[in-house]
Amino acid sequence: MDREKTHVPDKLALILLASLALALLAAFPGPARAAIAKKGTVSPESVQNPKPDDLDLFLPMPCGLSMAFRVVALPVSGKVADFETFLGSDADSDDAFLANRHRVFLGSGLSLENLPEPMRAVAARALEGVSQDQVYLIGKYEVSEAQWDSVMGDGKCALSERSARPKAEISVFQAREFAGRYMDWLAGNRPEALPSFPDDPEAVGLVRLPTEEEWEYAARGGHKASTDDISTQPFFDLPDKANPREYGLFQSPGQTPEVEPGAIGRWKPNPLGLYDTAGNVAEMTSSPFRMTIDGRLHGSAGGFVRKGGSFGDSYDGVLPGKRIEVAQYYENGPTLSKDLGLRLLVSAPVAVGPGARLEELRSIWAAPGPGQGPAPETLEVDEARFAGVESLSPIEKVELLISTATGEDQRKLFESIKYDLKDLDLMNANKEQMAIRTNCRSLMFVVYSMHNTAKRRQDALADAQMVEADLELLESLRGSAGREQLRRIQDLVADNQKKHDRLKNQAEGFDQAISREFGHYLDLLGRHAGFDRLAVNGILRLIEQDIKGDDIYARAMRAAFQQVSRDLGRWRSGKTDMISVGNILENAI
Repeated sequence: MDREKTHVPDKLALILLASLALALLAAFPGPARAAIAKKGTVSPESVQNPKPDDLDLFLPMPCGLSMAFRVVALPVSGKVADFETFLGSDADSDDAFLANRHRVFLGSGLSLENLPEPMRAVAARALEGVSQDQVYLIGKYEVSEAQWDSVMGDGKCALSERSARPKAEISVFQAREFAGRYMDWLAGNRPEALPSFPDDPEAVGLVRLPTEEEWEYAARGGHKASTDDISTQPFFDLPDKANPREYGLFQSPGQTPEVEPGAIGRWKPNPLGLYDTAGNVAEMTSSPFRMTIDGRLHGSAGGFVRKGGSFGDSYDGVLPGKRIEVAQYYENGPTLSKDLGLRLLVSAPVAVGPGARLEELRSIWAAPGPGQGPAPETLEVDEARFAGVESLSPIEKVELLISTATGEDQRKLFESIKYDLKDLDLMNANKEQMAIRTNCRSLMFVVYSMHNTAKRRQDALADAQMVEADLELLESLRGSAGREQLRRIQDLVADNQKKHDRLKNQAEGFDQAISREFGHYLDLLGRHAGFDRLAVNGILRLIEQDIKGDDIYARAMRAAFQQVSRDLGRWRSGKTDMISVGNILENAI
């Protein structure tokens, strides 16, 4: 009895405290109430898209979550072309053979037409004015713990303090399993959200780890960066006075060392709108690690490539070109690390499936190479056809040999020659695109150089006029000058006359340089006569969208591009009289 009495006041006190707490909560505004009521938890937005943008693309996830992606376009024209660039870092240490810049090629089997309609509309806005022949989607953020648990947690959807942090301490095997299980969930629950191929119903878009090249191209800014920046910038093109530390979590001199990753999306995005590509946690790729020897990847494949660096790395360690090998497995088991996570990518198969996609590739493969004319539907074996064999393309000649083969071995030999020729055709087509791009860029640089030379000529003439004014002044002083002053005036006149003559000679030299540059310009224009007009127009569109930035050089290149575009049109139309030094120089850069 006594014990019960002593507890009654305690119960009343608890009731009073609870009432007071409710009253205090009611006094706070809604957000504050939510923060107090949910202390220790995070919001769904913070674990999936803390920095929303109207150009985000989404795939649904279990637990009512989603994964945000950004679209990346490749600067290519056509579905079989690929983009050549140099990735890696400008390593000058003893370890340069592990990470030096090297030649790579990027391509994708995905285009906007394959995206679901809502996603396609957003992607089209994001890529306005940009080539859309080949694209891929890459995660806007590193995969968070909440997103990981929604797929791998067997229905466990509760959020915790760590839910907004990137998932780490997983093996590459688990990362692949996560992507596979996520694909299974999408295919079973929301198949309409995945890219599809109407002419090839068995094909479907794929969620997977990115390759090293796909990851680095996107981390450097993708189509938002110029091709020059992609292959030369150590980071990506930062705004004026911006500090790289604003774009990721990594170790900085003079600051408290970082000991764990932060929540996704805390720092600023790169030009493509991707977060945490520098630091926080490093990220896995699907690419096996290869050394970089002689500007290329070595043939020996090892562990997987880790990209992006982590909270434990310095600035040099989080540069997009940095590449580290991670062994998939050690003696004690799969490699796990608290600073290694992942980011997903959406791509497409290239040539599998029974539908029209494969047939389209076959038709491209079967088409004749540049300048060979249409491929013949049939080749009649008769004397008349043999009589005109000189006019046939190489492919047609081999087709003729195949049709007249007397045995299976002979037929196989001729067919192997045919396939070798087709490889050469595609190689030549790619080389022609590179030649067109190089020629167009050379034309732009000649225009740029002509304007610079003209400016130097103008400066030399202006300086010469100033010297002429000095000479006139000196001459006017002769009449009133004494003997010593006269001697001094004569010395000054001699010096200024030499200076004047030198400046006039410089101006004449600049005139001659402009004339030589213009001759080179005409020579480069003439080379376009051998290029396909549609191919030239396609390359011009890619170059135009590649000239980015508002600095003096970018503005000058845009002006030079406009001049070259006009003169190429005039050259093709036979209006060569409209192409002149005066016309080029009057359009100021």
